[in-house]
Amino acid sequence: MKRITKIIAIILTVLSINCTSVFAIETSVSRYEIKQKLLEVGVNENKIDSLVTKIQDGEKLDCMKEKYNNIKPTVKSWTDTGGYEKYVYPDGSVKTLSVTPAIVTGSIIDGTRTSGSNWYEWKNARVIASWGVVTASFYANIFGATGQGKINKVWGKGVTVVGGTFSGLDLKTVRAETTNSTPAQARLYFIGKCTGDFGQSTFYLRLYVPYNSAPYAKFSMPN
Repeated sequence: MKRITKIIAIILTVLSINCTSVFAIETSVSRYEIKQKLLEVGVNENKIDSLVTKIQDGEKLDCMKEKYNNIKPTVKSWTDTGGYEKYVYPDGSVKTLSVTPAIVTGSIIDGTRTSGSNWYEWKNARVIASWGVVTASFYANIFGATGQGKINKVWGKGVTVVGGTFSGLDLKTVRAETTNSTPAQARLYFIGKCTGDFGQSTFYLRLYVPYNSAPYAKFSMPN
């Protein structure tokens, strides 16, 4: 997963400063450059001058203060494919968080596959993928042909989290039959609580059966 956190007004990318401490701005960074950076990340124009002055005076901005750690986002948008949050603090400083999912290609293995001219049927196929300490799988019966794709059944969900736990396990067929623009889809959902850098994250293992090509699987962790 790619996670990007921008602490606005601190201009970390320009100054390379630890955001947990009060800092002294480098003289090589002009007031104009700071203003432009603040504009880029969405600070209100009416607040920019006062924030630049605080930065140049070495003051800690509100977005750096612990007492505002529980502030609610002014903008929040999340889906299973990522999300965005924006926090605006009393002095006008801003923090944004954007998350895009990392995606791993899964495998479809085992079972019994039969095929003919422009068609196939795959029974007891195992859909499986691993991401670090997390492995997820389920079974499916699928059918494909020229202009057709269908998921007949899914079952046998399973998750392993080495050194962690999982909850909320849910397997369902999202779309049983494909169309010429949208593949048939089944998905396994769960929440994994892992050691190391994973922490707690939502996982999706998806099986796709498209219109005129081979089935495939994707494993994603959007947040």
